[in-house]
Amino acid sequence: VVDEDGTHAGAGSQEVHIVNPPLPAPATPLGLDAIADDLGNITLDWTIGDSTNLSGYIVEESDDGVNFTDVTSVAASATSMVLADTPEDQTIYFKVVGFNEVLYSDESGIVSAVAALRAPTSLSAHDATSSGLTLNWLDNSDA
Repeated sequence: VVDEDGTHAGAGSQEVHIVNPPLPAPATPLGLDAIADDLGNITLDWTIGDSTNLSGYIVEESDDGVNFTDVTSVAASATSMVLADTPEDQTIYFKVVGFNEVLYSDESGIVSAVAALRAPTSLSAHDATSSGLTLNWLDNSDA
C-alpha cells in the first residue's frame, strides 16, 4: 500500500494486486458448412456470432470424427477458409473453435466433406476413323 505522497505506508503494510475481471469466452462459431470441389479443395464457411472478445478461430480436422487436430488458425474477421489439396475420396471431419487471450468458445458443430477424385485435364482425340478414335488425357487423380 502506498500513501498519497507515493511513499510506502509502513513496515506492516501488505502489497495489493488489482486483477482485471476475466474476459468472457468468445461466441461459438455458427452454421459451419464444408463444401468439396473437383480440384481437391474443401471450403469451410461459418457465421460470426458476437465478435466481442474474439481473437480468432482454430480450425480442426479429423479422419474419424472423434480425434481432432488443429489445422490452422484464422483472424477473428474470417468467415471462411479453403483447405487445398485434401486427400481424395476420403471423408474428413471439421469443427471450428473461437479463441481470445484467455478462453476458447464452445465448438461449432462437426461437419464432413469428401474431396472428389481430381478431374482429368488435357483431353485430346487422335486417329479418328469410321470405327472409332483414340482419346488421351492427363489423369490428375491419386487413385
